[in-house]
Amino acid sequence: MRRVNLIILLMTFISFPLQGQDAKLDSLRKELHDLKIHLLKIESELNKLSREREIPEAEKIKLFPYRSLKNWRKLEIGMKQSKVKEILGEPTRITAGKYSTIWWYEWMDKRYRIGHASFDNAKKLVLWVEP
Repeated sequence: MRRVNLIILLMTFISFPLQGQDAKLDSLRKELHDLKIHLLKIESELNKLSREREIPEAEKIKLFPYRSLKNWRKLEIGMKQSKVKEILGEPTRITAGKYSTIWWYEWMDKRYRIGHASFDNAKKLVLWVEP
């Protein structure tokens, strides 16, 4: 009998705090829901702003000449690095090895694009891969 009374007493004490926590939990759920809606509104505004600030392709090519296939087609075997830089602009990444240096040109538009120019130890263009 004492055991049953003790169990009933414990259940009573346990259930009271849970009832208060239910209200708190409901409040937190509502707050989370409101935050999600607010986040969706912010994302929508950001998307709208990014569309408004879209840079025309011609302007992108002025800023990043390596994005133009026409510029890649101006390259010639034996060109100096300075001439390649004049045509394609600064590489996005450079890797140097014992026998060659590779200039990487990478970017993302509708898909990932990558091209590279390889130079020998005399800093002359030996090959390239158009993006």
